[in-house]
Amino acid sequence: MYSLYFPLQYYSCMKRFNVTVFTLFLLSFNATYSQTTYDVDTSFKVTFDDHSNLYTGLIGDFLVENDGKIMITGTFEHVFQPLLPQKIARLNPDGSIDHTFTYHIVGPFSQEEPCRIAKHKNYYYVGYFSYPGVSRLFNDGTVDTSFHFDYSNYLGSTNFGVADLYVRANDKVMLAGYFQKNGQPGYGLIQLNANGSVDTSFIQTPINYHLTRIRELSDSLYLIGGWVSDLTEQRKGLWRIFGDGTLDTSFNTGASWGVTNWLEVLSNGKIVCTGGYTVPSINDSIHLVRWCQDGKLDTMFTYTRFFEVGAFITHQNKIIASGLFENVNGLIFNQIAAFDTSGQLDTTLFGGNFGPDSTLAFMWPELGHMRLSHDDGILIGGMFNRFNNFSTYCLVKLKRHTVGINEPGKPEEFSLKFSPNPVHENLNIHLNKSIESLAEIYDVHGRLRRSFRINPSQLQYSIPVNDLKNGLYLLRINNLDVSAATKFVVHH
Repeated sequence: MYSLYFPLQYYSCMKRFNVTVFTLFLLSFNATYSQTTYDVDTSFKVTFDDHSNLYTGLIGDFLVENDGKIMITGTFEHVFQPLLPQKIARLNPDGSIDHTFTYHIVGPFSQEEPCRIAKHKNYYYVGYFSYPGVSRLFNDGTVDTSFHFDYSNYLGSTNFGVADLYVRANDKVMLAGYFQKNGQPGYGLIQLNANGSVDTSFIQTPINYHLTRIRELSDSLYLIGGWVSDLTEQRKGLWRIFGDGTLDTSFNTGASWGVTNWLEVLSNGKIVCTGGYTVPSINDSIHLVRWCQDGKLDTMFTYTRFFEVGAFITHQNKIIASGLFENVNGLIFNQIAAFDTSGQLDTTLFGGNFGPDSTLAFMWPELGHMRLSHDDGILIGGMFNRFNNFSTYCLVKLKRHTVGINEPGKPEEFSLKFSPNPVHENLNIHLNKSIESLAEIYDVHGRLRRSFRINPSQLQYSIPVNDLKNGLYLLRINNLDVSAATKFVVHH
């Protein structure tokens, strides 16, 4: 049985009060005024064994493993010291290098730019902007030569690039990007068989630019994000396809122009996207968008304009987004901002100069991908060597803390126990006190996977998790009185 103990705290609404009103509020309710913020976790630091000064470039995509280790990809390399990390590396949970993983270069440095990484079963799958397109790695970093994407014979050209990949349950690999075949208009989406050969049974729709994102809705339905439009000019920026690659014509955003940088699917089926879209009901281009399940614009969401948004995660009922922006709605934000579930800007979590910086003249600071760490922190990769005055190479970890004024006396303790861990079918939860709350389960990408009510009359719960994929998850219980979080592992 695993136990966690948390002090009961009372959270007020995050509104501005003058001193008199705020004092009356505390006296009348005898509560705690608290505010959650994020700080840099200085116990996490990426140094490449003190050789970070030998590297240029960035950390692009990364994934967090169940044990907290982090697989990173990027353009980091050092030609004259090949024993140092080269473009793909594995980090320990504290950011130090895991030397049990050694990636072996399989092509010229200038042709190999890994941009995406995924793990399926016991393999790492890596997508590249160019040669070799896709590779499959063993756990120690060696290349699995039985997997081979024969792009030259199939495409008849080397004009291709992988922007995203997704490994399906049947071991086939779906690739989003741009794949020009024999000088003809390119395909934005192709599928590989389990051995890396091209699956010619998969329907490939020609597009006029490239696709960027793949998100699974089910094994037979996928969302695809990309640039501009398909050749029929019917859909812009976002498509839904069936498992065989055919277009789902019932899904249409109606956007007259669209680019998708990032997309995630919420537990209620709604879709959050970043990029740029022009829709008939809004005159200006919008960059943070929520669509309904059928692709129609969600009119209950507040749309912020005039700032460029890239990657984001949904975490603790917030949308935490990164991008190339210096302000949002006239307030200073250095490339990271948070929004609530209605799209309203949250001014309490980030702001001012909190964000990336660089001490190198040729290195423009930029934030990229975001993931949840194994202990409920936020990992952000990009191109920087300092973040909020903390020195770290292109990857930073943010930790959450709450500041405020506590009520007099010792706070009452709240305990949460759960078992088993790892869990196969049902996660058993026991509370020591009656509370009314909402419990939520998130995956490591910050996506809400399940929510259920905690009732005052019930102290024990058995939550089925047999439909969740293997991996690390976060359980959160949050209301006006208590905020508790813990992680658990699903393993079938």
